[in-house]
Amino acid sequence: MEVEAVLAGHPAVLEAAVVGRPDAIRDEVPVAFVVPDPAGPLPSAEDLATWCEQRLTKAKRPRNIVFLDELPRTSVGKIRKFLLTQQEGVR
Repeated sequence: MEVEAVLAGHPAVLEAAVVGRPDAIRDEVPVAFVVPDPAGPLPSAEDLATWCEQRLTKAKRPRNIVFLDELPRTSVGKIRKFLLTQQEGVR
């Protein structure tokens, strides 16, 4: 939740979700899924990485940032994170 809040705090981000990707050394590392704010310029992965670097400890920083048009949701609006873990680049 902290990582998601930091990413969502970026002025070019509409919303974000974070899931864990298996890692041989750390057990799991964060992967971020970001929906850019359509009203502004598209952020780059480098911009968001720098943003996170200034606000999060190294262990909490996303190892990968994936841009999406929208996050998958249930009928009541909850983010379906299990679908995000199936995205390319998370495994």
